[in-house]
Amino acid sequence: MEKFMNNNEYRINALPAKTWYQLNMNDTRLLWDDNLVPCNMDTKGCDKVCSDVNAKDYSDIENAVLTGAGKEADVLFEAGVTNTLLVNADKETNGQTLYINVNGNDKSQSGKIIVNVEDNVTFTIIENFKGESSTEGRVALRTLIDTGLNSKVRLIQVYMQPESIDVLSDTGCRLSDNASFEIVQVFVGRGSLYDGIRTELIGNNSAFTADIGYLGAKKQNIDINLISNHIGKKTNSGIRGIVLFLTSSPSKSTFSVSAPTEPEEPFLKSIEPLKSLEASSFNAPSTLIP
Repeated sequence: MEKFMNNNEYRINALPAKTWYQLNMNDTRLLWDDNLVPCNMDTKGCDKVCSDVNAKDYSDIENAVLTGAGKEADVLFEAGVTNTLLVNADKETNGQTLYINVNGNDKSQSGKIIVNVEDNVTFTIIENFKGESSTEGRVALRTLIDTGLNSKVRLIQVYMQPESIDVLSDTGCRLSDNASFEIVQVFVGRGSLYDGIRTELIGNNSAFTADIGYLGAKKQNIDINLISNHIGKKTNSGIRGIVLFLTSSPSKSTFSVSAPTEPEEPFLKSIEPLKSLEASSFNAPSTLIP
């Protein structure tokens, strides 16, 4: 994207343990414009969980929850240039879903979603990345999730951005005792995707699962770094449905995992959580909000 003239190089998606350097998988060199503006996000469904950035102090979550892209990417999410959305899921919102549309435009955007899920609460977040094909832009979005005891969180991320919009998706989750985190990623966009996911299984009997399916097209970059850090006792993690479809002009794809893995089910199985959405959500690819 020649229009972005303030590009800086960042080394993101660093592996916790280095591998052979000639494989070029220890980290990713990201060229990103640092002339950032707040990200354009809109929400629907269960809106009362969202609060103003000044309403509550969630700095402890922001400081404690680590992400897949790593601290090298922190500069892209600094206060003053990022749009921060605070989400608090309590017993009143148990079992509900929050929809978030992330709208790409002709700017280099930055957004941050900080999620606190209280004890014994089940909560779903759906993030839909989209944009107009006539614009060239970049979107950097960081999602930080902190879970309470016995809570269950499902994060569904659907990437539908056009070829002209690149996305950096940086996710981190901290799990308490008996808590679980499930992430489902469906990448059908044509712009490049830089994807970092890190889960800290601190609590005993905590669990993490990832279902990822992506479609590579043309010369886009798809770089995925997934870290599952088992700290508590009797923790579990599973990664399923990693699929790559290539067109006649192959994309450049890198997938690195630091976790116990068991690729065992097909991609269609991995997107079963999406069946709970209304069918009308998928009639128009530009939105997931019914």
